[in-house]
Amino acid sequence: MGSAEKLQLSDSNSLRFVPDEDVRLLKPPKGQSVTLTWKAGRISLRLLRRDEVEKARRLYRLAGEPVPSAEIWDWRFFQRNPGLSNVLAAFSEDKELIGLYPGTVRPVYIHGQELLCFQACRTLVHPKYRGGGRVYIGFLRFCFAYLESMGIPVGIGGGAGEAALKVGAWVADNREMCALTTYERRLSWRLAARSRLGFLGKPLSWALDAGLHRPFRSRNDGWTVEPVQQMTAEFDDLWLRKRDRYQVLLRRDARELQWRYFDCPVPATILAARKQGVLQGFAVLRHRQDDMGEARLTSVIDMFSGQDPEVEVALLQAAGAEGIRQGSDFLQFAPSLGSVSELLVSQKPWRPARRPLEHVIVSETTKRAEEVGIADLTERAIDGRQWYYCQGDSDFFD
Repeated sequence: MGSAEKLQLSDSNSLRFVPDEDVRLLKPPKGQSVTLTWKAGRISLRLLRRDEVEKARRLYRLAGEPVPSAEIWDWRFFQRNPGLSNVLAAFSEDKELIGLYPGTVRPVYIHGQELLCFQACRTLVHPKYRGGGRVYIGFLRFCFAYLESMGIPVGIGGGAGEAALKVGAWVADNREMCALTTYERRLSWRLAARSRLGFLGKPLSWALDAGLHRPFRSRNDGWTVEPVQQMTAEFDDLWLRKRDRYQVLLRRDARELQWRYFDCPVPATILAARKQGVLQGFAVLRHRQDDMGEARLTSVIDMFSGQDPEVEVALLQAAGAEGIRQGSDFLQFAPSLGSVSELLVSQKPWRPARRPLEHVIVSETTKRAEEVGIADLTERAIDGRQWYYCQGDSDFFD
């Protein structure tokens, strides 16, 4: 099962760097010591330090994976809350870094109350140590022991593969929260015309696109939708006004949005929808090259409106217009199941995109929820039907 080194929570120096609002959300069992290390046979596991970024980047190279920049690595795992950094690392007997199980810690709103939630990012294991799943199983056991000892009782992970679903269900009682379908709306006939007519297709695509773009130019009476350049107090007000229209979702106040989208080194466009000068909702866009083809895409990775269809219609229209300005071929969106967004994009002119389902897992990361008085909250949090989840809740396209 593994062995662990522990430290009293009250003695943990890392908590000196945790904002009070996050400390209040930690729910460790009384007298709990923090699990700092883990042994799984000859493999040693611990938290990776902030100054060990180059060790992490070297492992990405050895594993043949895209190497994150030092800037993105630090933003994702350390900038929001250095005292709650969660980059779990595995080392061989000769102290070589052989695996990473990184994640971020963020507040989750559950039926009017908040806890802290661990959001798992992509797991990485050195090619020489992938056989048998020993490293991955060690990561899961260490992660759950650490999170329980810290008082972080819920975990989620987007983009889950088959191994994460099967092994996670066996070792850690992971379960599927949802499987999202990506929908798309055409913004240009450029690629279709070129594939049929070659260079002669360009003037035809211009003519066809003129009609395709017309709906995105129509006026939305009473609505002003425009990009914002920074977070302001009105986003806190929006969160407080509309959060109770959802059952379970990650917090989307000004602090969280600032870190997630404005501080992120990968650019995003944040559209704010206002009526009579009052902020009513926002959408977050990423403009990118399709990783599965030649198309240029504008992806909606977050949407918050309080489940108001009028707000979301205005935001989707503005998202399409922004995609056209960026030269995108399609507007894509993988809406949360049962949401207003799903109703809007599951009908023409939208269609299912040729992309795999986006599998998301959720898990209770403590067995002592009842002891600390949060059993009802964790039970709701692991019920995927109650979640409002967008791809921006994970490290999607960062």
